[in-house]
Amino acid sequence: MWDTGDPTTCAVELRCRQWRVQGQVQGVGFRPFVHRLATRLGLAGTVRNDPSSVTIRAYGPPDRLDEFAVRLRQDAPALARIDRILPTLDRPASEVPSSFHIIASSHDSTERGRVTIDAAVCGDCVRELFNPADRRYRHGLINCTACGPRFTIVRDLPYDRARTTMAAFAMCERCAAEYKDPSNRRFHAQPTCCPKCGPRIVLTDGAGRPW
Repeated sequence: MWDTGDPTTCAVELRCRQWRVQGQVQGVGFRPFVHRLATRLGLAGTVRNDPSSVTIRAYGPPDRLDEFAVRLRQDAPALARIDRILPTLDRPASEVPSSFHIIASSHDSTERGRVTIDAAVCGDCVRELFNPADRRYRHGLINCTACGPRFTIVRDLPYDRARTTMAAFAMCERCAAEYKDPSNRRFHAQPTCCPKCGPRIVLTDGAGRPW
């Protein structure tokens, strides 16, 4: 039961609802967006990728779950293209998680979804790129959940770092902290890197000698 905080009203029965979101929803910052939206609405639950879609399970009062479902489409990231939001579960909640989490991707589906094309550098990354005090100053591979490589680095779906060409580059401590921080725009940004831990660009002559 959900305590409304108002002594004149009755507690609200919590529901558990699940949706499959299909379309261009991988490589666009969709899971971090879902995490932030659910947290703002006070919902618990999980979100994960599978090879063809994103699956969301949320627990909370019916009115907040209704709002959540509407805002999934209304407030989706700019790079996302939602084809369908399919309800797959709606029942009274029994055991309710304590918070909302991004969980490991599923590999069960034989279907394949879409990965977005590479996206031009966003305004926030441009400001970092040309800020001499920033640790990514003039870093040619700068990116975040709103921009950077997607199609050119993916090897398979679901879209996770382990299935991209970035798998060979372990994140440094500072990049890993950004990747795990829900308030950071690089939260679960799969290509996250910096000059210390990412790929290096080297200009060579025809014989392979550095210029």
